[in-house]
Amino acid sequence: MRDGRTLVSLSRGLVLALLVFGSPALAKGQSVGAAAPTAFQVTADVVESREGGRLLAARGNVRITRENWTLYADEVDVDQDEETFVARGSILVFDRGNQIQGSSLRYNYGTGQGVIREAHGFILPSTTFVAEEAYREDERTYRLVEARYSSCAVCQTPPYDWEFRATEVTVHPEEFAWGTHGAFWVKGIPTLYLPVFRHPLGERQTGFLTPTFGQNSQEGTIVGEQFFWVISDSQDATLGVIYRSERGTSPTVEYRYALEGGKGLLGAQYLYDLELEENRYLVTFRGEQTFAPALTGKADINIRSDPDFPEQFAPGYRERTNLVNNSSAYLTYALPWHTISLSARYDETRAPDAPEQDDALLRGPELTVSSLTQPLWEESPLLFEQQSAFVYFDQKNAISVSRLDLHPSLSLPIALTSFMTATPRVGFRETAYSRGAQDIESDPVTRELVEAGAEFSSRLFRTFPVEGERLRAIRHTVESSIGYLYIPEVTQDDIPQLDGTDFISPQNRFFLSLTNRLSASVQTPEGGRQRFDFLTITLATSVTPDPQTRTFSDLFLNSLQAEDITQAVKGERVPIPDRPGFSKATERQLANIVGRMSITPPWPLSLDLSGSFNPDVGDVETGNATLRASYEDVASFGLGYTFSRSANQEAVIAELGLTILEGTRLAYLGRYDAERGLFLENTVGLIYQTCCWAINLIYTHRDTDNPSDPKNDVRLNFELLTAPSKR
Repeated sequence: MRDGRTLVSLSRGLVLALLVFGSPALAKGQSVGAAAPTAFQVTADVVESREGGRLLAARGNVRITRENWTLYADEVDVDQDEETFVARGSILVFDRGNQIQGSSLRYNYGTGQGVIREAHGFILPSTTFVAEEAYREDERTYRLVEARYSSCAVCQTPPYDWEFRATEVTVHPEEFAWGTHGAFWVKGIPTLYLPVFRHPLGERQTGFLTPTFGQNSQEGTIVGEQFFWVISDSQDATLGVIYRSERGTSPTVEYRYALEGGKGLLGAQYLYDLELEENRYLVTFRGEQTFAPALTGKADINIRSDPDFPEQFAPGYRERTNLVNNSSAYLTYALPWHTISLSARYDETRAPDAPEQDDALLRGPELTVSSLTQPLWEESPLLFEQQSAFVYFDQKNAISVSRLDLHPSLSLPIALTSFMTATPRVGFRETAYSRGAQDIESDPVTRELVEAGAEFSSRLFRTFPVEGERLRAIRHTVESSIGYLYIPEVTQDDIPQLDGTDFISPQNRFFLSLTNRLSASVQTPEGGRQRFDFLTITLATSVTPDPQTRTFSDLFLNSLQAEDITQAVKGERVPIPDRPGFSKATERQLANIVGRMSITPPWPLSLDLSGSFNPDVGDVETGNATLRASYEDVASFGLGYTFSRSANQEAVIAELGLTILEGTRLAYLGRYDAERGLFLENTVGLIYQTCCWAINLIYTHRDTDNPSDPKNDVRLNFELLTAPSKR
């Protein structure tokens, strides 16, 4: 006893463990009055007990632990009446995975609140910070004063790529941070002032997404911002706004759900177009649902004010030039051998150069019953298949009609040898319409067709052993096919022409096909075998022994492609005056010779070639080529070429990706119209990505004669990777 105080002194190197029980603390979510032990354990070089044990003074290598909280310091004073720790010198606190250092600390272990001065540390999941003062409000809340923080420390050293600086920031670990009078700094440079901000710190957290910026001659300055809202574990939404200085402000909303057996998206966007002085909107719904193991549904609904919105504002060429807007819904019941489908579809086709030719077609409801190829009865050699459908059509400013189409067929595969099969086939087709094609033919019309044919197919192969390091064998396979199809000519010019079912081309035609395939067998590192095709070459054509001049539907003739060998006609057409939509044309004896080649070796290189040769004119009709190559993550290259003589089209597409620095990639996309001699699109992108953010700068230049297409377009997008992401 000295000076009226109790002094307990331990020599250096000894450890005193004190177990103290104080008042209960309130944990997050705990009701008032709930009991929770506030035991703590103290170890130090020297511990002094004063005033009857009410005060403890720990000196040298102090360590205090309490549940999920640990304090290290040079000196700590403990007041058990006030339930406080006062620490000085080399403060280090571990708090439920969070780590904070500072010069001094005052902490009330009864309330769980405290403050660390000259603080810096780490907060889950990946946030580092520096602050003049760090206040612990509760076990899930920290308040930082005069602070700056970033998520880049996991892969970078200061100065970080980005950080937030603010007068005051409240941090909820693994959830979000919000603050006032803040600024966003990039590479040590202030770039954006934020009077109030809320920044998500973990995956799928409610908060603002990073803004996007752009500029082009059509829209002017473009600024977009979105707010991501986590509604529940299975639902979220994005609320946004896009500002276009030349066209107006466009609010957007997108709601997403993923419930048991299904998922979906409901979205909308609106724009009062300053240039057109019109209200423009788009409402979309996409969803799929499994109602039972065999019953599924799918929908893709798009309701819009006009065909051009919002495609005309899309940065990509493919989206901007999309001429079809469609909505569809399907309900499918799948059995092992049969499928029943109920569907509806609405298509809008726009003609940019002739708006008066815009078309719309409603197809539905449509009930389809399909049967896979199967024995006609158990153990029957005859095989049966069928495709039947009932559908209602309503074409804009044209015709409304219902159609029933029944199409069963029988086949009999016969094995001639171990490598050759003959398959004769016969089918019947009955098609009935609620009305005819002409106004005067309002009575129902029908069409009956019989089709007959056969196919002879063979497959030969030979395997060549190879004694390579990994290559064990190469197999050469030859697959050949000769087929014949006969469909008699019947009157079809009184039938409404709406799709490919409404005109069935008469046939008296032989089909020939030859495929050569090279396959490799290699030994895997595990000792097994892997087989893959690395070269495939196919030639195909068809021939009719007695070409005729026939009546064809214009819809059918317009759909014929140069690489389609099911029918071939000469170029001259003679319209039939009293049968609009029909023309006379003469069959070609020999269809185009179509070739395809695919090279797919095991290394990152592929080449696909296809084309057609017209023997009537002795020239190439179409040609397509696609080359792709890559080298690890350093470089990638793609080159595409397409040519069509009849369509007067010739185009080149090129893609290039190159890593120029660590985390920095240069990308290029070019589309060149050789027929018109101009670049439809030249896009250059600079992409920079680290562990904590990604930024994309994309520039597009277009040589276009369309005044609605901006010649130059610049887009800037960046994303903090701790923020919620839709990628």
